[in-house]
Amino acid sequence: MTQVLDAPSGERLQLLDNLCGDDLSLRTEVRSLLAEVRREDTKNDNTDDSLRAVVIAEARVLSATRATTDVETLRTLLQQNLGQAYDIVSTLGVGGMGAVFLARERALDRFVAIKTLRAEQAMTVASRERFKREARIAAGLSHPGIMPLYAFGETGGMWYLVMGYVQGQSLAQRLQAEGRLSPEESWRILRALTDALDHAHRRQIIHRDIKPANILIDSESKRPLLSDFGISRVMGESDSLTQTGDVLGTPHFMSPEQLTSAHECTVQSDVYALGAVAYAMLSGRVPRAEVPGAELLARRTVPAIVPLDRLCPDIAPDFAALVMRCLATRPDDRWPGMGAMRDALDRIDQTIETTLPIAVRELSGFGAFAVVWFFFWMGTLLRVDATAKQAIVVLLALLVPLGLMLHIRRASSPAQRSSQLWQVAFWPPLWWGMWWPTRLRRPDDVWKRLPFPARIIRVVMSVFTVSLPILMLDQEWFARLVVPSDTLDNWYTVAGLIMVATVLALTATFFWSTRLRLARIDNLHFLFGPTAQSTFWRRPDVVRQLQLATPGVRPPDVQVPNDFVRAMLELQRVRHNENSHLLEAAIALARRIPPALTGINREITDFERDAPPAEVVRLNARLSALRNATPSTVQLVQHSALVTIVESEIALLHAIQQRKTLAVNDAVALSDVLKALWNALLRAEDYPGEHAAAESQVATVVRTGTELLTRLERSGFVVNSSILQ
Repeated sequence: MTQVLDAPSGERLQLLDNLCGDDLSLRTEVRSLLAEVRREDTKNDNTDDSLRAVVIAEARVLSATRATTDVETLRTLLQQNLGQAYDIVSTLGVGGMGAVFLARERALDRFVAIKTLRAEQAMTVASRERFKREARIAAGLSHPGIMPLYAFGETGGMWYLVMGYVQGQSLAQRLQAEGRLSPEESWRILRALTDALDHAHRRQIIHRDIKPANILIDSESKRPLLSDFGISRVMGESDSLTQTGDVLGTPHFMSPEQLTSAHECTVQSDVYALGAVAYAMLSGRVPRAEVPGAELLARRTVPAIVPLDRLCPDIAPDFAALVMRCLATRPDDRWPGMGAMRDALDRIDQTIETTLPIAVRELSGFGAFAVVWFFFWMGTLLRVDATAKQAIVVLLALLVPLGLMLHIRRASSPAQRSSQLWQVAFWPPLWWGMWWPTRLRRPDDVWKRLPFPARIIRVVMSVFTVSLPILMLDQEWFARLVVPSDTLDNWYTVAGLIMVATVLALTATFFWSTRLRLARIDNLHFLFGPTAQSTFWRRPDVVRQLQLATPGVRPPDVQVPNDFVRAMLELQRVRHNENSHLLEAAIALARRIPPALTGINREITDFERDAPPAEVVRLNARLSALRNATPSTVQLVQHSALVTIVESEIALLHAIQQRKTLAVNDAVALSDVLKALWNALLRAEDYPGEHAAAESQVATVVRTGTELLTRLERSGFVVNSSILQ
């Protein structure tokens, strides 16, 4: 910062680019301080020396924030200043502007998140005003998809915001763990965010910093919540905190006009940013991922965004087109607002048919119909004696197959080979759930992933539903042709065997299906329902009953930690030496997590037993009654002692509940490590060209998981004695 201040004003930005490189957080800090310098320069002929002192203090704090002691100091100050109203439980996150802490609000007995502004930041007018503006904006928004604000204030030189606490993870953490999200899950999150942002825009608020890190996912409701309105602004108001040319935000999620100047931001800027979030959810990479953020900020020539349908051909074209329209360079080419984007999302069909051109889509199921038509009339031909009638029947039998060939000829193009069209034509109907040639099924059909008993019963039912009607419709012809005899005894024997075999297979399968742990109606769908990809087959409780595309590997039950180890061992056995180091590192860490989770869950159970919420309510009512009572002079000492005892009990229960909350957070974090390991291995399995990225992801998860386990193992999974004192 001192080097930039000493440079001529016209050369400062270029020098800043050279000094900061790819360190975006440092660049943002220095730009904010430069804006303050410009304001001071407009007031005085010379830059105020006190500002340079602030800059020096800021530089020291920036280096100190990397140390744990600085966070603990901030936490101690917060407890001293707000200790009467809040219990500071733990640190949720640390940033350049301050830190966020988990706290318990004493009066309402609820957990909240407290965002603080460091004292050094509060010394600059811009930082204070930006913090106040965030509070004012958040206070004016009331929507289930926006993080609520409970309180705002300043005490002892410390500025703070009290916000709702979301027990879960950010979208950025989820993408880091899972790589990319399914189109259905991405659609759900995107749909909720468009509604929340439409609420903000109707109140003239532009967010300007939409990114996965600012989107929190509630672990219970799975609802996304938008947070951090720190650089938001009100439409129509002058932004005195942002000088012309200032750039605020995260480069890869910023619109071209926002990269030029924060003053140029409009509703379409938020549309672009939300489109970038959708792009990251669907593809697992940010738009223009190949371009460094510093180059984007420098506003150099950058390549066009890789089309989403090229990266993810499994996404419906309508969905991909919707996202790419958000990312248009010109604001007028984007969606006019969040309401229009939300309506477009509601019109999107996400079945695999939508990935095909209309002419090809019309072929789906045509081939199966042509085959049934042909054999029906050829069967009728066997019962027709007259030659003239036979010729008519043959013409009828060939009518639909000829129509199929003409349709395929019409739909053929350089992009659509005839062999591909024939395959689409012989896809089974969407409602079909019985046997079908595997090579003629849809690419996303779940038949191959069904457990063996589920496939067998479908084959048995296919034989039953085809053979028995044929036997009954032409009893005598079948008896003469297949089972020559003077009587039909053999026909009854064959029909009876088919029925008995079907009943036995159904009985055995129904007993087996009880292991699926699904609702009864879901069991029936699992055994006999359509196998074309649908929302049902993407449900977590259903997915864990399916096999992986790799034979012999069943996905883990996400509710059973040890099952991740089982699945990884199966994958290791099937893949042999491929990615062996990936699997070995993942398995070594995965083996350590179930015992740790067992210890944490045991601790949580003890906490629930020792500090049930009902007991806290009862003691609070008891304390209120004691405080409202008027004891006699004789009973005054005993009454005071009783109040003290009840207050101590309440404090103890609160301490236990706080420890329980931390334990739950640790359990969620460990479960996320297991999921992240498994998803990284699947990424290497499903996308052979991404081994390097998968290796990097596994290495990151192993390092994070090891650090977390080390901390938990030191605690011994027992209540810290200092909490109970």
